[in-house]
Amino acid sequence: MTDLLAPRAGGEDVWATDAVVELTARLNGARTAQEIADAVGDVVRSAAGWFGVVLGLVDPMEAVLQQYWCAPLRDSVSARFMRVPLTLDTPQTRAVRTCTPVFIASAAELQAEFPGPFRKMSTEGLGPVTALPLAASNGRVLGALAFMWSEKIDVGSAGRSFSEAVAEVTAQAVDRVHAAARELSLAESLQSAFLTLAVRSKEVVVAAEYRSTDSALKIGGDWYDAIERPDGRVFVTVGDTVGSGLGAAATMGRLRSASGVTALQTSDPARVLQYLDEYAEHVPGATMATVAIAVYEPARHRVRYVVGGHPPPMVVRPNGRVDVLWGGRSWPLGVDLGRNRPPPASAAFPPGSTLLLYTDGLVERRDEDLDHGLRRLASCVQRHRALPVPLLLQAVLRDFGIDDERMHDDTALIALRAAGSNIDQIVDVFPARRDEVSAARHRVVAWLERAGVAAGRVADVVVALNEVIANAVEHGAGFDADALVTLEASVSDRGLIASVSDRGTWRPGVEQDNPERGRGFVLVEELSDDLHIDTGPLGTTVTLSWHDLVPIG
Repeated sequence: MTDLLAPRAGGEDVWATDAVVELTARLNGARTAQEIADAVGDVVRSAAGWFGVVLGLVDPMEAVLQQYWCAPLRDSVSARFMRVPLTLDTPQTRAVRTCTPVFIASAAELQAEFPGPFRKMSTEGLGPVTALPLAASNGRVLGALAFMWSEKIDVGSAGRSFSEAVAEVTAQAVDRVHAAARELSLAESLQSAFLTLAVRSKEVVVAAEYRSTDSALKIGGDWYDAIERPDGRVFVTVGDTVGSGLGAAATMGRLRSASGVTALQTSDPARVLQYLDEYAEHVPGATMATVAIAVYEPARHRVRYVVGGHPPPMVVRPNGRVDVLWGGRSWPLGVDLGRNRPPPASAAFPPGSTLLLYTDGLVERRDEDLDHGLRRLASCVQRHRALPVPLLLQAVLRDFGIDDERMHDDTALIALRAAGSNIDQIVDVFPARRDEVSAARHRVVAWLERAGVAAGRVADVVVALNEVIANAVEHGAGFDADALVTLEASVSDRGLIASVSDRGTWRPGVEQDNPERGRGFVLVEELSDDLHIDTGPLGTTVTLSWHDLVPIG
């Protein structure tokens, strides 16, 4: 057994002090709870026998600990313990309830002391567990910080003192991040009000992303929108006003509202553009705003579109070909050139096709021409076309470095994918009813057979997807027939990737009424090669992949 703080160069007290100083410096730059957890994990990792760190923060509205992991855990494990009810007895919840540290000497003691959540958990390699309460300067308990050590480690009194010192500086960082988050809440509410999507069509999957260079306001002059008409057509719009800050955001909000209302009155995108053009003359700051408007017509499997001074939309075909849509082009809003704008252009849009609209902040760079940016984007969406729509947009932003410090302009992008299936792809949108679980499963089986997936592997895929679909219907949507669940899957010579998305507020975690629940993720992971769970304010997306499922040739 190795002492956690065994003597080393400079002495154990010097080493511990240096580690806390290093952590304090790292935490000063942390802006989110996950960055705090990562900083603690990185510093504690330098101690012999680090196994993992988890930061649990109290969500008073739902009486749960929201967990942030820095540990080598699979998604199936971290997802099950993502949100832990405070009424469930764990080392962290006990530390929160009693406001005192909890020290567990071994994995065997952990399972004996907390049998509910940990009785059947795999504990290979796990040794002592330490959970320490985190308190704000006013004494309010913010959460708990847990350290997990390897089975060869004896934490000892010196290790406990070190853990308590780490918890103290971590609590200060959490308190600071909470205060900053409260200041941002108004900006986030503003962004949500302006840019939330409410499309409930079973004919399409729609997703969007927005990034602002304004770190305080979180919104600027770019916008996107999607409107489902009573006749089944779906409008998608993206636009960009001149300027930045609150003034540009106000102009953006008026133009976005006007385009949405007009799209409900006419199915002609050219007329929507015409009305926006006329309206822009009466809106301060709207002159020279650019816009791209497209309408998907499911009955005809086509899109019609117009572009007013904006970068061209792109369509990704089911076969992977990317078409840049150069038709229907004219000038920005509020510019009178003494002639009529052109009629809308159209493009075929069979099931599985993806339409991408975006603002110039994505593709324009000071050191390269626009054509180069468009080629990069076309290559990017072609490369990531197999991803479900939300993850496709995230991949585009990542590849273009939109989230890093090089970002120089606001960026908005929105994608629409047509529901249906072909030999390589299925896009299925269905209501969250009990009977839809089996119906969706049968559609998946038929598609897998058509796609040429080996019969011996079909069962694994179907069982895994059935579990995820049932979870989305029950938890993500609460069996609400008005809510929708989306299944997207595609095959290629690299294998199969599939995702199931709900639009509810449920998040994975230990179920309060039955600690045995939540183990479906373990089953799903055993049946698939990769599992990823993405949660956010608009719902949860579970993505699975299998390698070498489809014969080549």
